[in-house]
Amino acid sequence: MDSRVGACWRCGRPGGTKCAGCELARYCSSACQEKDKFRHEVECTNCAVQHKCFTCSMVTRDAKKCSSCEKGWYCSQACQKADWGRHKSSCRETQQKIVEVATKLRHQFSWMQKKQKLDSFPYYWGNSPALDLIKIDQNEGEYPDKMAVLLAGVGNLRNVMATVAGLKPSFDGSVHFVLNDNDRQVLARNVFFLHFLWKYKGEEKVAQQLTQIWYSVKIAEEEATMAQESLTELLSLPGGTDTLCGGRVTMSAEQYSQIRPVFELWLSLLTGEMMLQMTPQEQHQLAYQKNEQGVTNFYDSIPRRHQASAEDWFNNGILLPKSDARRKRACHDNVTLAAWTPRLLHGEMPTRHHAVTAQYVGDIAAGINNGVSFSEWDYLEVKAKYHQKNLLKMYSHYIADVISRFAEMFDKGHVSCHVILADCLSLQAHLPDNTVRFDRIFTSNVSDYINYPVLLETLRPLLRNTKSVIITESINWTLYFPAEEVIPPLEHNMSLWQDLFHHAIEDLRHEPDRPGWAKGQADLYTTLNNASNTSIVEYLDNGDLFNQYLRAALLAHKCPGSSHPVFSTKDVPKMSEVRNVSGMKMRNFLTELNTVCPSRYRINARRVNLLNGHERMLEWTLPESDDHPHVA
Repeated sequence: MDSRVGACWRCGRPGGTKCAGCELARYCSSACQEKDKFRHEVECTNCAVQHKCFTCSMVTRDAKKCSSCEKGWYCSQACQKADWGRHKSSCRETQQKIVEVATKLRHQFSWMQKKQKLDSFPYYWGNSPALDLIKIDQNEGEYPDKMAVLLAGVGNLRNVMATVAGLKPSFDGSVHFVLNDNDRQVLARNVFFLHFLWKYKGEEKVAQQLTQIWYSVKIAEEEATMAQESLTELLSLPGGTDTLCGGRVTMSAEQYSQIRPVFELWLSLLTGEMMLQMTPQEQHQLAYQKNEQGVTNFYDSIPRRHQASAEDWFNNGILLPKSDARRKRACHDNVTLAAWTPRLLHGEMPTRHHAVTAQYVGDIAAGINNGVSFSEWDYLEVKAKYHQKNLLKMYSHYIADVISRFAEMFDKGHVSCHVILADCLSLQAHLPDNTVRFDRIFTSNVSDYINYPVLLETLRPLLRNTKSVIITESINWTLYFPAEEVIPPLEHNMSLWQDLFHHAIEDLRHEPDRPGWAKGQADLYTTLNNASNTSIVEYLDNGDLFNQYLRAALLAHKCPGSSHPVFSTKDVPKMSEVRNVSGMKMRNFLTELNTVCPSRYRINARRVNLLNGHERMLEWTLPESDDHPHVA
């Protein structure tokens, strides 16, 4: 379901013909439909409009699912009743599985609530591709004059940049972003980036320079000087400051005072007043040495034409190809990647000339599963614009272009940002204007740690109207099921694995831009074989498991331990309850496409993005009949 509304599910051009099986997928031609046959098979099965009755075998559009297990299909109540003797054992087994998952989830969510902070170091880079969170012209008609987007618990600027870069050149309205995170170091870096663009606005290379500061562990003298000047200016602002960048960025004076020590640390490292025991580049290399097997797997499971440049990245951590003259000038440590150790995070600041034991410098930005720079931007979009063998060249050009387009809109006053340092569940109290309402609220994968009904209940009052959307993402949901249910073990299911592997090769063989794979299927086979289980994930049918997860999460929410010490199968909610929870309506991914983001990504076509194949994004809206007190 990685397709935009109205677009061909294979090539992305305007779609025409509907798939007869699901009447959801669209294709611009029979050729595209044939190329997409293998990939679409699982989606088509789940979204089919006709089903065979489990009792009488009649194929009909009127068949209904068993609401208890969401697996059996029946054309009538009579047929369902007749089949109950056979069906009841598997039906009750499914309900019991949901109870078991709910038990695990209740413990997990309770533990995370007590922990309060997800990790002891900041996530300067994200673990999924940037999203254009608006697309109003595509899905909902004209742009409103004033729009507002909330990134709750997601301090990273990549989604802001991608959204603004996606606006039409003719756009003359405004977009207000609220950036919320509970880590002051993440927010300090965002404020620094915005101020950097504002201070050096109009300079020809500022987008390229910010790209290097954002993603490289070594930067040039000129970039280090500019960073030092920008930090000095940020620290020279008088107490009580709550407005920056000519009014385009706001933050409460009290919260700004909390991020000032981060600027002080970075500046003192730039000037040499303090030192790191290990440079960012050394930390970067050490992090990957510790995960050598993961790095090797990454090399082997991406297109072979990219392997040399990927190895260059892991060895050096500089987002520039060796052929770029700027690479030779990158001799300064990028201190904005520095982070305080847990000791310092608890308020104990280092003194001057103290050697800071920043054990997370580099490591915070280099975790193989969530910190590779290539993970933050959609590989399909990057290569569509800058197709190169060298990943470093592709990404540095692409990111600089996105930043440049953002900087232009930011300079013209079409974009403003408010920064909130707080837990996402309490951010409403920190909004400067109690009447502000949002067209989009994105929560990344916060729902992996805070149950999605809690998020929806908290954020629902902040929606503008019934066209507004809350997006929740689930990445870790498969951890609550036995591994063999998520992906059948190869040793016991070799024929299935071989069949799906063949499908993967056939699917990718039709990709239009494979100049490095011209020798045929050999490279495809090697790449996908090295990718192992993840190469077959998108061809496996685990939709039922995801539905079970959603029901279990809702069960954990609606039956707290104080009143339900032990869950009962009688309390298991139906999917109809999931789709209408906390006063919100879930866009049914089995009958309609998400309007803002894909409900799931194509994995093999994005091997460079390091997706695990289990990402699911849900869109939630206000019911059409909702008399929402804050609807504008």
